Amino acid sequence: MTSYHIDAVLRACTVDAAMDVLLRDGADGAPVAWQVLAHDAPTPDGAADMRRTPFSCLLPGREFLYRSLMVTRPGRDGAPVRTAFRVGMEHDPQAWFSQMIRPYDPDARLDTTRTATGCAISFARYFHHPVPLRPLQEIEADLRRSMARLVALMPGGEPTADP
Repeated sequence: MTSYHIDAVLRACTVDAAMDVLLRDGADGAPVAWQVLAHDAPTPDGAADMRRTPFSCLLPGREFLYRSLMVTRPGRDGAPVRTAFRVGMEHDPQAWFSQMIRPYDPDARLDTTRTATGCAISFARYFHHPVPLRPLQEIEADLRRSMARLVALMPGGEPTADP
């Protein structure tokens, strides 16, 4: 990363606002130009050929906290079987247990002496932005072209034009 890149990342991390990045892709699909701006800022003139994507966001610290709840149930040999569940802080432990566990396992007990609080950042939840799936018609057309090229390579296969 260049010093310009480092400065942009530091600015995005220290401002008290969510930030977006504008990217201009080159012929190979790799970004050739980029600009960081506030999430609520309008896209500047002359940036119509750039794609906008989230760069940073602000989340309350409570968003990352969870409770570790221990559910105990009788085991086959008399020893209890314990299972830990991570539950968001917005859930009341007893209400969560009554709704999520008790209806399916009436012998289970919530062990409140083993409840703990933890903190974790789910990178998949906050930072992964899945690429939209291609339309089925586009996938089918690609498959037809590939099959036609394979047939043309086989002995006795006739070359065909791309459909």
